[in-house]
Amino acid sequence: MRAILKYTRVNLPKRSFFHTDSKFKIEDIHTPENDYGKVADAFIRVLEGKLTGMHARSLLPIDYCQQLEKRFHSSPLKKSRNDGVPGYEAGVTQYKKSPDTLSKLAYTQHGLIREIMGKDADNPIMNFFHALAKEAAKRGYLVRAATFNAEPMPIIRFCQWIKQHDNDTLLVQMHDDLAQVKAALNKGFEIYDVQRLVAYNFYPKAKQNSGQFYAIDWQPTNEEREALGVSDTGYPYRLEDIPKARVERRHVFNQESGDLIVLDSSYVHGVLVGRDECRSRLVANGFAALLPNKNIVLFA
Repeated sequence: MRAILKYTRVNLPKRSFFHTDSKFKIEDIHTPENDYGKVADAFIRVLEGKLTGMHARSLLPIDYCQQLEKRFHSSPLKKSRNDGVPGYEAGVTQYKKSPDTLSKLAYTQHGLIREIMGKDADNPIMNFFHALAKEAAKRGYLVRAATFNAEPMPIIRFCQWIKQHDNDTLLVQMHDDLAQVKAALNKGFEIYDVQRLVAYNFYPKAKQNSGQFYAIDWQPTNEEREALGVSDTGYPYRLEDIPKARVERRHVFNQESGDLIVLDSSYVHGVLVGRDECRSRLVANGFAALLPNKNIVLFA
């Protein structure tokens, strides 16, 4: 039986609580730039199942975000996606790839991804992951990149989504991410047996009320995925196939440049078009999972 979750809003340093009929428990953190400790704590609580998600505002400095955007557009890694999800990306993603293919691509791309993030070892994104590792160690967890055949996976992929049709209301169709790691082609990869998958999304470029991250209160079962034809991908769920009551229990993250959103991505989610000012929207994202051996593994 699932616990009834609360929606939680946090304005540092004072906390206040209010409830909805949703099962979501989302923590909203207003924090000064580079103040990573409380954000790392919330991230871990999502991994532990104590929160459904977290929205950290103004986590990354705006000047750093502008540098990321510039380096993304000039990177030789930037290319159109060819896996059925419209957009441009830089970096390799696990979606629809065998672990062998993923590890070989990862080997060739680590350096170029680091160039986009910033060659300096203490760039703000890596500083956050260092803070996450430090906070995790207090709980007895080890944070590391997921590996296959001794090859560490990239922990960040950059992506810019593209609206397909003028009348689209969704920039990214509704989907869940757990299905893709549970696909049969991942047997033998340490992420295959995870029971909870957490997505993290840094936003170098985002505008309020445009391209909002959107999640609904539904964790599909394997049987539901199979009935909808998305067993190995979790993509896409058509809104007309989702019970109205589930769609109405939702949370819209109205993110801006510099924000970080973390979500238990077994919940169905997508991206709204909003005000249709989303052509320049840029996200740097990846996944995290807590393994039975208390390792927190990261991968794109």
